[in-house]
Amino acid sequence: MNTVDEILSLLASEQRRNALYYLRQCDGPVPVADVAAAVADEIADRDTEERELHERLRVELRHVHLPKATQLDCVRYDPGLEMVEFGTPSQLLTDVLDTLEALDQSPAQSGTVTQ
Repeated sequence: MNTVDEILSLLASEQRRNALYYLRQCDGPVPVADVAAAVADEIADRDTEERELHERLRVELRHVHLPKATQLDCVRYDPGLEMVEFGTPSQLLTDVLDTLEALDQSPAQSGTVTQ
């Protein structure tokens, strides 16, 4: 069972969340480069060259985000083949990920939060 702190640490990164959202929709393993492209599409920065962004994200996924997600069974990652797929996370982690995905897609995410 994952602790709340482990789950929040894993999901604190917008890039990691976007990678997990993408992987949940895939049927089976996909190349890390495809995940990087999907994440880049979500966080595109007009000042960054698209190819440069994809490469930076691919490196970050390989060395930071995927190993961390592997520790909590969120993904199955084969670094030799550079293939990754959504794993079997705990129910608590799945519930938190569902909630964050809804929040990340909400219009309020684009600006100020109202009370």
